[in-house]
Amino acid sequence: MQKNLYVVSIKYLGGLNMLVVKSKVREIAAKRKMSFGGDAAAALSREVERVLNRAIERAKENGRKTVKGRDI
Repeated sequence: MQKNLYVVSIKYLGGLNMLVVKSKVREIAAKRKMSFGGDAAAALSREVERVLNRAIERAKENGRKTVKGRDI
């Protein structure tokens, strides 16, 4: 099952590279009758950055300069 994750170009926002679109994440939470706190967006962005960094390293280890789905 593939999950949708909205990622945008990096915006510098108060010392944090914001990698998620808060409005889109809130839409997903609202569909499930939940709220999405401001601190949760920052935590999700850090998690996305962690996953991306791990995928980049995996691609490099495999001699590629392109991150593919299998790296994630």
